Amino acid sequence: MNTRMNDPIETLRKKIDKHAFKKHLDAIQKTPTMMDILGVARDENSHSDFLAWLFDSNNDHGLGTKVVENLLSILDLNLNDNLKVSESKSSRECCIDNGRVDIIVELETNDQGKYRIVFENKIHAKETKGDQTQRYYDHYNNLKDNIQNIFVFNRYDIGQKPRCEKFKCITYQDIAEKV
Repeated sequence: MNTRMNDPIETLRKKIDKHAFKKHLDAIQKTPTMMDILGVARDENSHSDFLAWLFDSNNDHGLGTKVVENLLSILDLNLNDNLKVSESKSSRECCIDNGRVDIIVELETNDQGKYRIVFENKIHAKETKGDQTQRYYDHYNNLKDNIQNIFVFNRYDIGQKPRCEKFKCITYQDIAEKV
């Protein structure tokens, strides 16, 4: 029997630690973000606009392809040391049959390889029409354009999962930690 488990001082210490952690977590959650300050914290389009701007290496943010390379790292799709992203271009609200993809990022690598990131972004919302990610997968997977597709489901709620299992799940926290 572990005498430390019955030690009243140890029990009190654990309660204090839990209380301090909860207090710290509450403080973090109450700290406003830039999106909170702008009044768009729950607006998926504002978040998607910002991410698309970051993902495009031609925009004037000074980050080049670094954000996209970090995204690939989050997805465990690191390019090898000899293969680098040479350019990334993003588009918003890309229309396909029966839907609009939030963000499409087209990548070119130094070996002339081409990749397409199909990026579905969710903030406190569910897939529309029940099979949104499956429709997006079917559409882009059936194109005969010699571009390798990468499917990403970015969500605010870590419990939310896409219906199509081909989509890799990430969170805003994953992106924030890498950018």
